[in-house]
Amino acid sequence: ALKPFKNTMLVFKEGSIYQFSFSSTGAPQVSQVTGSIGAVSTRGVVTVENDIFFASRRGIFTIGNEAGFAFDVLRTNELSAKIRSVYQTIDTAYIQNISAVYATTANTNLVIFSYTPTGSTTNSKAIVYDRERLGFVDWTNIQANCWTNFIDSTGETHILYGDDSSGYVKEILSGSNDFGTAIEGSFALSAESFKDITRYKRIKDLTV
Repeated sequence: ALKPFKNTMLVFKEGSIYQFSFSSTGAPQVSQVTGSIGAVSTRGVVTVENDIFFASRRGIFTIGNEAGFAFDVLRTNELSAKIRSVYQTIDTAYIQNISAVYATTANTNLVIFSYTPTGSTTNSKAIVYDRERLGFVDWTNIQANCWTNFIDSTGETHILYGDDSSGYVKEILSGSNDFGTAIEGSFALSAESFKDITRYKRIKDLTV
């Protein structure tokens, strides 16, 4: 995979990353960024603000400049260390199917990696990283083969994907249902709500 980064080009191989640029004299030059990690999917490399996120065999990594180091030094960091157990459920035979998008709108700031879980042959799940809350969500009902950000004539951004099951182009983060199916949700307070916070409850017999 090739990704522009500032005034250079990053070349992602499966087990290494290189940086291509031109010298002050205009001569092309290539330097190795790392020889220990690389990208396993062309569609699994995505630009996110000042960094690049990519899917490797070990997990989801970022590459970019890091505070405290020289401004022109690139460093890689693992982002998915806390969810390795989830990442390891990706079927290694289809790991090249991983597809990523930077879903940023007025109210969202997400990086989404769709993948093929063990036992499947097409993408049917996704790992969602919330950049504002610094947390992950495992999305279990999405067949995203490829992604794109589409800006309409009014300037509104739409997050679209190609559905691996139906072949249709679908939109996420819009509407109030899941393609015609009602979305169910629940939440719990610090005190037990017994699934209904509108009713008064009196506990008569409690065994611990």
